[in-house]
Amino acid sequence: MMNKKTKWAAIFAGLFLFLNCKDGVGPEDSASQFYRNEMRNLVQEISVYAKSMDLDFIVITQNGQELLTKNGRSNGKSAQDYLDRIDGVGQEHVFYGLDGYDMRTSDAYRDYILSFLELARKKSLKVLVTD
Repeated sequence: MMNKKTKWAAIFAGLFLFLNCKDGVGPEDSASQFYRNEMRNLVQEISVYAKSMDLDFIVITQNGQELLTKNGRSNGKSAQDYLDRIDGVGQEHVFYGLDGYDMRTSDAYRDYILSFLELARKKSLKVLVTD
C-alpha cells in the first residue's frame, strides 16, 4: 500500500506525462480552452490538497507552459489562480534535443518556449530547464 506522499508522487508523474503530450503550438479552439481549464483546475486541486497535508510540498509543472495564460499564448492574460498554486515550471528541449540528441532546437520553438518561461520568471516561479 502506498503512503500519501508516494501516492501524490505517482499522480504528479502521470500529470507530467499528460502535460508532455503536445498537440500544437498554443491552439485557441474551444476544445483546447476547455482542456487547459480542466488541467489548471486539476493542478490547483492537487496543490491545495497536498499543501494542506504538508506545508513544504512544492508543485512544479512539466512542459505545460500554455497553462500559464488563459488563452494558451505567452502574451495572454495570466491564469493567476493557477500561478498562485504552483511553485515552478519545468521544460525540456529549450535549446537542444527536441528533434533528437545533440540537435539544436529550432529558433522558432526556442523563442516560443522562452516567452512562456520569461512570463513564469516574472511571476516569481522557479524555472527548470532540461536539455
